[in-house]
Amino acid sequence: MSSVPFSETPAKNSCTYCQDLITGLRIKCMECPNFDICLQCFAAGAEIGPHKNDHDYKFVDTVSVVFGSRGWRAQELIDLLNAVEYRGFGNWEDIAKEIKTRTADEAREEYISRFLEGTIGKVTWEDSLKSNQVKIIDMTDQLSEGPLATLPRGGGQIHIAQEKANQIGYMPLRDDFEWEYENNAESVVSGLIHLEDDTDVDTTLKLVHVDMYINKLRERARRKRVVKDFQLIPKFFNSQLNPAETKTVKRKLNKDDSPENYATSLEHQLRKFSQFHTALEHSQFLDNLVREHRLRRRLAELYRYRMNGIKTIQDCEVFDELSPDGAGSNSE
Repeated sequence: MSSVPFSETPAKNSCTYCQDLITGLRIKCMECPNFDICLQCFAAGAEIGPHKNDHDYKFVDTVSVVFGSRGWRAQELIDLLNAVEYRGFGNWEDIAKEIKTRTADEAREEYISRFLEGTIGKVTWEDSLKSNQVKIIDMTDQLSEGPLATLPRGGGQIHIAQEKANQIGYMPLRDDFEWEYENNAESVVSGLIHLEDDTDVDTTLKLVHVDMYINKLRERARRKRVVKDFQLIPKFFNSQLNPAETKTVKRKLNKDDSPENYATSLEHQLRKFSQFHTALEHSQFLDNLVREHRLRRRLAELYRYRMNGIKTIQDCEVFDELSPDGAGSNSE
């Protein structure tokens, strides 16, 4: 059936004798099964196979019935359904070509209003939609432990003393820097001139230069956003004031992997990924990972208690005192 052309599908009645399509009134033989004949062949007394021109017959004109206020005939609706099935939902231009009497907009409006949003659509799809609905329960804490911020927020102004701002070439009133990232980026396009005798290759090459310049501007804006959002300039001056403390933290991270330093260690390890978050998002992300780490440690401790037959809080305290490694001393 799939190899039969759409115009020859059985949904469109054809004359059994001359094989022409019957778009209006037709004659149906009451003695021969599935035998329809057009008015012209009937008037000529056509006979074929077991059919004789003296058989009982009746007139059939159901496809000319008009439905709705938009004046769609039954045959047009049949053609519409067959065209949607054959051409696919949404290909309204091709569907209109198959119907031949309606435009693409008319076909789309009729199908959606009658077979999707109308009575037929509601009865057909209501049970299916209800059965496919899945109730999703939000298990996160709505107050402070959400996975990420709902909307990214840009950082505020950088608050530093004027003397420090002058050292790094930062202009607070303009919120800008004297020396930008890729400070000579404008030189890529500053010499470009569009000439009337430019070839396609020349034009393409100049457009490539413009694209390179736009990418540099985007990267410049991204870096400025990260600097403002994470307040990197004040953090830079704070690290300069306390260099010994910074070295001590790095030395601890390299040698000490205790739970107390997990949060600090995690912050240093994931610092490179902060460019993909806002400051608030990154802070919440780290807090969630630290909380997960604590829960995993606590689950491991409770599992150890249960493996040793301990079921009460009092027994846990006694077990921790008698345990040589003091496993319970780090419980949160």
